[in-house]
Amino acid sequence: MKQVSTTAQGVEIKIATEVDMRLDGLSVVTRAGTTPLKASENKGYVNQADGKTMEEHTLLFDTTAAPEYLLIEGMHYLKKYNEVIEISLD
Repeated sequence: MKQVSTTAQGVEIKIATEVDMRLDGLSVVTRAGTTPLKASENKGYVNQADGKTMEEHTLLFDTTAAPEYLLIEGMHYLKKYNEVIEISLD
């Protein structure tokens, strides 16, 4: 997590993840309750000091309440199998 801010559109959380990682079921938990992800924008890639490339995202939540924490229901990694699957269209 890189930055948390409140704008006119709601709470914005800027995060960086591994390039092959996908997150799902994102919500912020506030004292008022839980607010699901409204939108996500990919901001590009950034190289860290250790040479690792990370993917930056801005997450937008439709609330102005201060988040207590970010809830992530699932983390998935993409894996290349280098296999071809033929599917008949008959």
